Amino acid sequence: SLLLQKTKELCQKERELSLQVIHHIREINIRKVHLEMGYGSLFDFVVKELKYSSGAAYRRIEAMRLLEELPQMEEKVKSGEMSLTNLSLIQTTAKELKKNNLSVSKTDKLELLEKVSCKSTREAEIVVAQFKEEKTGTVPIERITKLRITKDLDKKITLLKAHSHILSGSSDQEFFEKALDMLIQKMKIQDSDIAI
Repeated sequence: SLLLQKTKELCQKERELSLQVIHHIREINIRKVHLEMGYGSLFDFVVKELKYSSGAAYRRIEAMRLLEELPQMEEKVKSGEMSLTNLSLIQTTAKELKKNNLSVSKTDKLELLEKVSCKSTREAEIVVAQFKEEKTGTVPIERITKLRITKDLDKKITLLKAHSHILSGSSDQEFFEKALDMLIQKMKIQDSDIAI
């Protein structure tokens, strides 16, 4: 239909405009325009001067940084195969790992980008979580808080389960509930002390 065709054309223009905005933000960063205007950071400038939400500003800045390193990804953004959110996710992951003294090479980034191409944000998060697991040696436990268990902590859990009649044979969820109950009891914390 004409409506669908027009919508697709507008989506294409929106992606192209998003890239142009990112190019302009990059140039502003290079020329330090935001500093001349009194902003303490590029992020503050994008939020306060360009009126993006903090999440949208962060995604654009992180996508800009990744596109500086891997400009060949621009075509995928234009075509809709790659979202700014997924670009930002890869860049953020690389930064997090770097803070933990783990390097993420250009090749790693390109492989990750290929894996998250045409994927939803949730699917991309799963790909990235698996990559982080390989890099850090952690075992994820599905929880709202996205708790991650290191190999050392996993050994301690196994040891506790093996040497405690209360904790042995427990599922992971039961283990954490019982272990936390025991800790709360030992610390003499009352339900009324816990702010909900």
